[in-house]
Amino acid sequence: MHGNAADASAIAQQEEQQQELQKQLNALKAKLQQLKTPRPQESLSIIVTLAAEGAVDFDLEVSYVVNRASWIPLYDLRTNSSSDRINLSYLAQVKQSTGEDWSNVSLTLSTAKPGLGTLPPKLEPWYIEALDQQPTRPLRREKMRAMSRSMSELSTDQEYEDESEVLKTRSAPQALSAPAPFAAQTVVAVVSTEGGVVTFELDGNSNIPSDGSPHKVTIFSDEYPSNPEYLAIPRLVSFAYLQTVVTNPVTGATLLPGKANIFRDQTFVGTTNLENISPGQEFRLNLGIDEGVKIERDLVERQVDKKLIGNQRRTTYAYRLVITNLQSVQKTLVVKEQLPVSRDERIKVRLSQTNPKIQTGEMGLLEWKLDLLPQDKQELYYQFIIEHSPELKVIGLDI
Repeated sequence: MHGNAADASAIAQQEEQQQELQKQLNALKAKLQQLKTPRPQESLSIIVTLAAEGAVDFDLEVSYVVNRASWIPLYDLRTNSSSDRINLSYLAQVKQSTGEDWSNVSLTLSTAKPGLGTLPPKLEPWYIEALDQQPTRPLRREKMRAMSRSMSELSTDQEYEDESEVLKTRSAPQALSAPAPFAAQTVVAVVSTEGGVVTFELDGNSNIPSDGSPHKVTIFSDEYPSNPEYLAIPRLVSFAYLQTVVTNPVTGATLLPGKANIFRDQTFVGTTNLENISPGQEFRLNLGIDEGVKIERDLVERQVDKKLIGNQRRTTYAYRLVITNLQSVQKTLVVKEQLPVSRDERIKVRLSQTNPKIQTGEMGLLEWKLDLLPQDKQELYYQFIIEHSPELKVIGLDI
């Protein structure tokens, strides 16, 4: 009897599991059928009512605003060791999912932000109070919502998108095949500025499918004057870093905030972010390590005086730096070293000797500016003294 009852229970359990699996199978079949069934696509129609006194031939251009379209500025910066000029390619990364492919269109890119509206945000009262033992009352929900709304109105990102940006399109006569994503389309842009809004009219055929993927378009490419300079911090690294100061011409376009890819001698060296750079404004670029400058730094003296002077222990340190220009072009190099800075008035640090002679800057900074001729070698030397009472143990001297 017990065996029959156990068998019946097992059979009932199996049937219950089978019913549950059948429900899951039916749900999956229904979902598969939905995927196979083509969904009706949304479409929009524009109805224009025209009136004419007689028969006439004319061209009609219709302009309209679409959402789910955006663009951000990008840059490619290229420099060559044999030139003091920077090649700057001004790019636009455009993406759209408006439901309509943009085929063979002339793009107009604008920095206007209609989505932010015209009204400034409203400042709510900013209350403070003393902390006491009584439990504080939570902010009222209305105030919380108001604060959240004000912050959301102020928060923006670098992307000029959706309602925040208007991309106007008009048909162009000839067809081009859609490029692979991130393949930059080269066109010529007319740049205009009005009331703080920058507009780029791209004179060419662009193809931006409605796939939500980013597509690059080249706005323009130009040469910019620059002033290259090298920076070395031998205490931290034994390399020199190439930097350059670039001038945006007075007649140039405003460079909008965006990511910039940096290439030196056809080699990618890294990325940086450009701020908003107006015509006539200078900006600095870091171009990475330059192995054409050799830097050697050696501790040549560490002397502890055997006798105390005024009940003070004196320790002398000295460093020698050898800088060699390994290349056949002249280079301007800024060398930065530093002295230790005491946080205890009982510990004194003073610079005793430098060659070439310089003065100590803020926070113990030492700085030399060298003009290195091709294959040139120069030496720097500095010495400093630390004084303290013999019972003190000085920490932090990572000599």
